[in-house]
Amino acid sequence: MTIIINDGLHVLRAFAALEKSRREQQVEELRKRVQQTPVSEEVLNRLSQLHPDDFAEVIGCHRGFKAQSQIESLRAGLENFRISCRDLQSRIADFSAYHPQRRTRTAELRREQIVAAVRKEIFATSTSAIALDGYSSVIKKLLTDEVYELRRKEIFDEGQERFIRALRNCLSHELFVQPDWRVTYKGVQKQSAFEFRTANLLRISRKFTQEARSYIERAGSTIDVATLFQDYAARVNRFYEWADFEIESRIPTEVEDYRRCLQLQKACAFRLSYGLFLNIWIQRKADPYNYLRDYLDDSELEEVNRLPQKSKAQVDRIIQLLDTRGACDEELRALVYRLFQVES
Repeated sequence: MTIIINDGLHVLRAFAALEKSRREQQVEELRKRVQQTPVSEEVLNRLSQLHPDDFAEVIGCHRGFKAQSQIESLRAGLENFRISCRDLQSRIADFSAYHPQRRTRTAELRREQIVAAVRKEIFATSTSAIALDGYSSVIKKLLTDEVYELRRKEIFDEGQERFIRALRNCLSHELFVQPDWRVTYKGVQKQSAFEFRTANLLRISRKFTQEARSYIERAGSTIDVATLFQDYAARVNRFYEWADFEIESRIPTEVEDYRRCLQLQKACAFRLSYGLFLNIWIQRKADPYNYLRDYLDDSELEEVNRLPQKSKAQVDRIIQLLDTRGACDEELRALVYRLFQVES
């Protein structure tokens, strides 16, 4: 007699296959339905219950996905540029502050390291400036070319912009334009700076456009690296502050609906995780007041402490400060009240 031992693995495999098929069918259906904007409440509810991987696949089919991705890329590019500018100014400050008493081998090595770091940051900053300009296509789509170009001309120095672009191309494709280290004295105070000698730049002028050459000629005998990028960064910030306002005031309805879907999904995900943690903390009888300093800054903590302890007013204010996702519904609020032992 043959005895067949069934360990249940085939049942699990069959269930997994069935579950995979169900998820795939649901994803395929929702991929089509999210293309109908605005997304219905019924579809929104189903989206909020999806696995994160499935949600990402579905929401990528939304009509607002591409435009919102372009807006996010523009903002990320702007932040990259700002970080590059800060790093460049920081390296130049290191350079300016370095005044060794003796020209030892170690001192010379340190000097070379600082100079190399400054050169790297010049390349990174000029590269991020060009990349940022490439991300600006979303602005052009939302505004007329006339408005976009008029504003750019009001804010930017075209020659300066062309010079930075050409500078990056030289650094990347042909030769490294070497900035000079200038040291001067004002009384007994020693000052130093990184500068490009315009005569050296003009020797490779075939790599510069007419606008860039005009900018170099207007600059005089030298172009101070720190001043160049400080001025350009100020123009960039001014332009993109205007652009961000214009984008948000003209945001397409598809993008608004896409953001609504994202916000709901994130709120549901946070609501689930917060609920789990709150129940654990309640079971452990944790004192939440011991941890407020980890989540609130000093001014917020001071404001909260002025309210009656364990009061609804105090806990509601804590929720308001911490719930940036809009995740707190009535069920979650009741758990928070239990954790803080809110007095009725």
